[in-house]
Amino acid sequence: MKAITEPIYQLPLPASYYQIAEPYLNKYFNIERRNINKQIFAAVAESSEQIPSEDFYNQDHLEFLIKHDLKIEFEVYNPQIISEWLKIYNITEKVEFNTTIIIATHFYIQITKAPSLEDNDLERVYMEDRDIYKHYVRPDMLQLYSFINDWKKTPTEAPITIICGNKKLQLDNKSNWIFTAINNHLEQYLRGIKNVDQAQLELEEKYSKKTGRKSNKFQNILINGIDKLFQDLTNNTEISNEQCRFVRDYLKYVDMPISEEEFDHEDDIKNIRSRIRYLRKLDYQANWIDENNLPYAFEYW
Repeated sequence: MKAITEPIYQLPLPASYYQIAEPYLNKYFNIERRNINKQIFAAVAESSEQIPSEDFYNQDHLEFLIKHDLKIEFEVYNPQIISEWLKIYNITEKVEFNTTIIIATHFYIQITKAPSLEDNDLERVYMEDRDIYKHYVRPDMLQLYSFINDWKKTPTEAPITIICGNKKLQLDNKSNWIFTAINNHLEQYLRGIKNVDQAQLELEEKYSKKTGRKSNKFQNILINGIDKLFQDLTNNTEISNEQCRFVRDYLKYVDMPISEEEFDHEDDIKNIRSRIRYLRKLDYQANWIDENNLPYAFEYW
């Protein structure tokens, strides 16, 4: 069964709700106020004619909206589904929780429907180099990093055989100098990777040949943020069935199945619990924008 996520609706929320949710958005979803300035400015502009000019010009925009009990509009999918959640999961009164989820959804919609860097008017040489780095060099680097560092015990002074076409070369690799030299290069130019788990996760998110894998980056961000919200608001690290059911329903809402590209799969709860444990192990941090797609990330590989 496929989730229905269209069309997109405007959902107005009191500005004071955003103020309550702001620390959770910053900490668990890496969403800052500057990320929703457009919505704040729109709300201010809409009310500017009805509010005294001294208030309009002399206050912080958010404080202005809160002072005058004004609302900010956020983009969401079917708001009726959100209302049903509030009742089913008994979170109607948990303003910090439901507001954070709503604004995280808004930001996900905004960032996934926004033009990518490839639509920008960059120099052709940067576009070509970026594409080569993104599609060929970086995945090779990730695989090489994993190969070199995924040892139960680091090999030392082991001979290495290099095969290229019909040529073959064996090197002594005294003091493991070859792997050390390669690692030094990778650590300098393979941005954002600190361990094998992170390298494997990026390979799975961006370069797996399995259908639909590219949605995993945002799926991980949202699952991780929801998990941290649950931990904070319940003061409990247990991964409950209720939490997993909420994540399952949320993923259905944003059209990102967790199990075999379909919804309501019998393994959903098990797979969600497994994913949460994995993200906790990684100490996963939300990164909405792919910095490895920027010119400085590939300029001198």
